[in-house]
Amino acid sequence: MPCKTPELVQVKLQYKTTSHLVQEDWNQLTEAIITTCEETIGHKKGNIKTGSTTMNRWWREKACEIQQLADANDTRDFFNAVKEIYGPSTHGQAPLKSKDGTTILKIDTKLGDRLKENFEDLLNHKVAIDRNVLNMIPKEAKEDSLAQILSLDEVRNTIKAMKNNKAAGPDGIPAEIYKFGGDVIQRQLHQLLTKIWINEGVPSYFRDANIITIYKQK
Repeated sequence: MPCKTPELVQVKLQYKTTSHLVQEDWNQLTEAIITTCEETIGHKKGNIKTGSTTMNRWWREKACEIQQLADANDTRDFFNAVKEIYGPSTHGQAPLKSKDGTTILKIDTKLGDRLKENFEDLLNHKVAIDRNVLNMIPKEAKEDSLAQILSLDEVRNTIKAMKNNKAAGPDGIPAEIYKFGGDVIQRQLHQLLTKIWINEGVPSYFRDANIITIYKQK
């Protein structure tokens, strides 16, 4: 990464009004990092393998494989290859019975009531707790350091421990940017985390997650 990248990030942030909102500060920081990286590093050139490219290649190879099996009259492997495309066979829904197990429920309203009843019993059941046993559990000493604001060294050590070559989050900033961005980016991130700690609020990005289902061939 060019050495001027951290300085450009600092320049971009200097001309922005400091906000009292954590969300705006996070947006300003990520915008400054992304635009600076685009100006100094640019996008990776060459043959980049995307998800669609890999999938298209898989379909072409699978189509050739099925055609070869059909030409060879290999019925068994042909149907196995076709099943691999369509995934596992689907099964009907398991019947839902009443609480006493004597009646199979078929009406949607009764199914909903049974599910509600099940979760109420599961989450709200009473547990007998012996207070004498709880009092016998030794109490650990209070760790006051956990209530202290993060230090700059803690932020630097955490960034240093992040693994390279990992997929970036929704903001598109990989761990390498924070590592090689130098002292400027790390200090800006530390200031943001300090404000989060004091204001007791986090950017919406910190609460979001990308959940991707991965099919397992079972």
